Amino acid sequence: MARYRVTVDTGGTFSDFVYLNEETGELSIAKLPSTPEDPSRAISAGIEALFATAPECAEIGYFCHGTTVGTNALLEGKGAKTGLLVTEGFRGIYPVGEQARPYGTAIFDVMYDKPPPLVPQSLTGEVRERVDFRGNVLRELDATALRQTVRELAGQGVESIAVCLLFSFLHPEHELRVRETVLEEIPGCSVSLSCEVLPQIREYFRLSTTVINAYLQPILARYIAELDRRLRDGGIATRQKYVMQSNGGMATFAAAARRAVTTVLSGPAGGVGAGVFAGRTGAQRNIITFDMGGTSCDVALIKDGEPLLSTRGRIAERDLAVPMLDINTVSAGGGTVAKIDRFGTLQVGPQSAGAVPGPACYGRGGEMPTITDCNLVLGYLGEDGFLGGRMRLDAAKARSAIETKIARPLGLTPIEAAEGIVRIIDVKMQRRSRRSPPCAGTTCASSCCSPSAARGRCMPAAWPMSWAWPGSSSRSIPGCFRRSACSCRTSSTITSARSWRR
Repeated sequence: MARYRVTVDTGGTFSDFVYLNEETGELSIAKLPSTPEDPSRAISAGIEALFATAPECAEIGYFCHGTTVGTNALLEGKGAKTGLLVTEGFRGIYPVGEQARPYGTAIFDVMYDKPPPLVPQSLTGEVRERVDFRGNVLRELDATALRQTVRELAGQGVESIAVCLLFSFLHPEHELRVRETVLEEIPGCSVSLSCEVLPQIREYFRLSTTVINAYLQPILARYIAELDRRLRDGGIATRQKYVMQSNGGMATFAAAARRAVTTVLSGPAGGVGAGVFAGRTGAQRNIITFDMGGTSCDVALIKDGEPLLSTRGRIAERDLAVPMLDINTVSAGGGTVAKIDRFGTLQVGPQSAGAVPGPACYGRGGEMPTITDCNLVLGYLGEDGFLGGRMRLDAAKARSAIETKIARPLGLTPIEAAEGIVRIIDVKMQRRSRRSPPCAGTTCASSCCSPSAARGRCMPAAWPMSWAWPGSSSRSIPGCFRRSACSCRTSSTITSARSWRR
């Protein structure tokens, strides 16, 4: 009989595990360093840490996972080699986009360059066919020419192909025939059809979303297959295995592997769900959630007890149009690196030390000072209390990294340098959070920072040492408790385990 519900949140630095015993209501928590080269390895190790005996693993009836595999592949440009098939004469839709520059400081950047497309023109093929705006076929699909185009893409070693034909959401038959041809010519190739990924009007967003799906699908499919194998080998046989989606819902392993684009905010979505739960518990309906981990922090607004949703978004300057929680991500976490740039100016972020090698104080070969190193030197963290005492931090290495890389070049003491680094990252997060689309126009009088409102039950990650509204103390927030500056979103997984209990 299934007794346990297990939820997992993998971050760039640490992975959090929670299990709920449905019979007794007992909660158990584990936290382990992430394994970026294979995140499923950390998940397997975490479940083993939760359950000492194999028979208990067989009693797991529910498994839910928030993942950043797709997000990181998109951010780092490490997706699959992808081809694109479009209607003949319309190969310029993707590079042209909306014919607009991004908002914000990029408007004034005379040296601004658009990010390179995920699919270059050399991997873009044209399909001889045409459907009008009523869904009527103006030109039948030329199967012979299509087969030749697909063979050319096969010769260039594409692993995945995105297909976006004009008005295919009204007449999907042509795209379905394209997929048949692709699979005949390139067995095992991943194929993403716009009529399935995003069957709606607006050509550019449909194309861009389909390309992102094709770019991430092989990566996520391999990861989910490996994770599923490890879970089965560990004795977890339940069919209720899910992946968090960007809209805050869940998808089965198979569905998530097919529609990878819906998981780009899988990890942050769990934190927002935790904020909703904590707000209802504490009778707070207007909340700003601040979810800070080792690599980034995510800000969202919960208004009248419900999180804001969006049907369009931009990740790493890539446009996508799928339902998602309205979340603003800032590259600031416990592992954010501080350095002196070529002009002699102190810069904090956006690079992160991650789990490997991690901050200097981890003693794993990291040489650059991070926010965690600064918090350790400043006394906000203790050497012996990290990960519940299971991981000892090296204050001497943290101090040495700060002194060598920052303090000495700037003529400061290590304490002054550490305090300056922390102030810079605090200001960056405050400014980005106030100006983020979800929180624009929101004042502290009408909202509250969810962890404080819920007395620390919402996303107790690095935020207690870094977050404060201007005018308040970032080191003394009522209801907060200090945690690892590189920890991740434990209570978002707790909420997931509890909220789906019924």
